[in-house]
Amino acid sequence: MTPCKKYIICTCPGGLCNRLKCFVSCSRLSKKMNRKLLLYWPENKALNCRFDDLFENKISEVKLDFLKSLKKEEYDFYPENINKFKESKKKYIITDTWRFALFESDIVEKKAKLKNSLDNFSIDHENQDSPKLIKDELISEINKLKIKKSIIGKVNNFIKKKKLNNFVGVHIRRGDFVNNQGLDSVSQVSDFVEELEKEKYAGLKIFLATDSKEVEIEFVKIFGKRLILFDKNPVNRESKESIVESLIELIILSKSKIILGTFESTFSEFSWWLSKGKSKIKIIINQENLKKLEEKRKMENRMDKKIIFKIKRTILKLMKKAPLFYD
Repeated sequence: MTPCKKYIICTCPGGLCNRLKCFVSCSRLSKKMNRKLLLYWPENKALNCRFDDLFENKISEVKLDFLKSLKKEEYDFYPENINKFKESKKKYIITDTWRFALFESDIVEKKAKLKNSLDNFSIDHENQDSPKLIKDELISEINKLKIKKSIIGKVNNFIKKKKLNNFVGVHIRRGDFVNNQGLDSVSQVSDFVEELEKEKYAGLKIFLATDSKEVEIEFVKIFGKRLILFDKNPVNRESKESIVESLIELIILSKSKIILGTFESTFSEFSWWLSKGKSKIKIIINQENLKKLEEKRKMENRMDKKIIFKIKRTILKLMKKAPLFYD
């Protein structure tokens, strides 16, 4: 194989699992395209910590000044709505996507059910229904993630102390999902409770990961000693300690027998991927509220999607005074 003289740059500026999806899929693409993987990992309001605060992998990172120095003729840029990455003669391929980036030769036989890309080429939120070859290759990349030993130690100590051998993991996301176009109404707390009261979960301990203190209090009242919580600070994406605690909860979720997750949450999604496909996952969905959300989205999307996307990107660029992948 000839030496890499071309690069793929992962620049996702979002939250933890958005970045991890971008990172592992770009790592996969780097091998298929014979490009060296570079990482831009901004410390911002979405995730205020460094890559090496969480992982021990040796990765070539680039700085903002480097990205600013690139000329448009040097790179192809892939935003989140275009997910079919193609071979290019240009030196750099850059993406800030939250998706699992895919290669043009990947076989995606059916349209993704949730948040599909404009080019209808995505596997996001498909989990165990993802194409086997892509799934196996992504899991191979996830296996190469070297989470810091200190973090793994805290996970192992917690599991041992709480005797978590056979348990159900529950992730209920509120935070920025509340009042987000009705998104929080699709995975309601009452629907999680109804699911957990089914006979098949009888006797299983329940590990709850949530960004809502109110949800924790409600679950304690309902499930009592069956409920297991990781003692953490209030969720704060601008706190390194809080981000580490979120990663700990993500790992614990991945070790559960079954994961009950939140609709369209990449945290729920990536907890399954981190299990390397060993866990089962069920996304809790209130079908009536989902139908309402879908109707609302259809009304909002009457304008051409490409026009809407361009307007949004232009506004964001103006606000940030730089190309979006910078930060």
